[in-house]
Amino acid sequence: MWSTLAIFFGLVIAYDLNHFLTPKNFNEEWKNLGTIEYRSIDYSKKQNLTYHDLTEVAGTVDFIGQDFINIPAHGKAILADLQKMSVILYQDGQIIENFPIISIGKSGLPWETPRGQFNVLNKEKDHQSSITKVWMPYSVQFLGNYFIHGWPYYENGTSVSLGYSGGCIRLETANAEEVFSFADRGTVLVVGSNNLPNDSWGRYVAKNRSLLPVVTAESYLVADLDNGATIVKKNSQTIYPIASLTKLMTALVFLDQVNPISQIAIGADRKTIPYREVGKLETGEVFVAKDLLWPLLLESSNKAAEVLASRLGEKKFVAEMNNRARTIGLVSSTFADPAGIDNNNVSSAEDLFRLAKHIFFEKDYIFSVSRHNKFELGGHVWQNVNPLVNYSNFLGGKGSQTEVAKQTALNLFELNFENEKRRIAIIVLKSDDRENDTQKLLDYIANNIYFVKDEKL
Repeated sequence: MWSTLAIFFGLVIAYDLNHFLTPKNFNEEWKNLGTIEYRSIDYSKKQNLTYHDLTEVAGTVDFIGQDFINIPAHGKAILADLQKMSVILYQDGQIIENFPIISIGKSGLPWETPRGQFNVLNKEKDHQSSITKVWMPYSVQFLGNYFIHGWPYYENGTSVSLGYSGGCIRLETANAEEVFSFADRGTVLVVGSNNLPNDSWGRYVAKNRSLLPVVTAESYLVADLDNGATIVKKNSQTIYPIASLTKLMTALVFLDQVNPISQIAIGADRKTIPYREVGKLETGEVFVAKDLLWPLLLESSNKAAEVLASRLGEKKFVAEMNNRARTIGLVSSTFADPAGIDNNNVSSAEDLFRLAKHIFFEKDYIFSVSRHNKFELGGHVWQNVNPLVNYSNFLGGKGSQTEVAKQTALNLFELNFENEKRRIAIIVLKSDDRENDTQKLLDYIANNIYFVKDEKL
């Protein structure tokens, strides 16, 4: 179809390969990298195209996955606003009470307080933490090891000192009792915030809207992490197998559900594991659980995924993966195993952007692992197999490949638009060459897109 719709433009920029792999300052040099190839399309004929033939380009702001909080108009609801540091009780959409939050989990650590739209799972007047063994009065559980509760105390009755929590939302005990009395099992409980800094707002404009990037990927999306604005996309809502990009959700659910500092042993294989040797995890080895994120995310170890899921049992772990997808607004994602081996691990570029945005802002520990070139622990040296880690402006990401999914990638970058730094996600699915496709999309942005800063829309 492209032969009747498009004119091909080729622009080749020569570059030194070694310089490409290890740029000294990407913000100064990225415009000189890669091979740029564009298509031109007659937009007057655009209405005659079917959806999957279209590549949309910047020009209007198309917000994806924005964290606007929806409080139901009927019944009870609880909002824990972590920006305003308050827990708000709602009845039929109206605020009836507001309590200050005293402490939450520290940002950037494995036990950062999880965000999302949850429901009350359980209530206990006095719950003992399985991690710290302190007592937490008037505990309202909303996810795994995470609760809203009163001020914790030790077995001897001494109160825990002020400071960050282990991820729970701590209130004054009297206020926690009010929340406890209000909440029922199943009550909607939202953790998050709907506020963005004013400087995050703006729009992307194409210098030439008729120029489109030529890549091998059947689907791609480039979008702004801070405000959700789409820059360029193709088939971004179409569902594809995602292979080991699944492991990003595996890491998120592990940190939600498992004590990250507990000991975890490498057990015997419960089934045949493709590429079992990746990560070099030997039966009988014992690790601090969070350390298995290194082989999981750097080398894409399928064995690491199996071991992390084993703490809950794989069936329950996968159920939690699908539950977690719903809590953060993923609408076209389904997970079938923790490693991404099964072709029924599927998603869309837009859903993967929502996942990337959630992890980046709410559990960046995951991407911080992926920013390392390697990690050494004992006799292990886990190398990052993502070549884009060498980019000086790389913020994290992962690639993967199977026969059915072909090549897939989700990578984050900080880009400079005429001295305005923006944080961008680039997602490619069903690609023949994920690295080159990502580079071509970076080149396209550098040569054809500029950013206009606006006040909040």
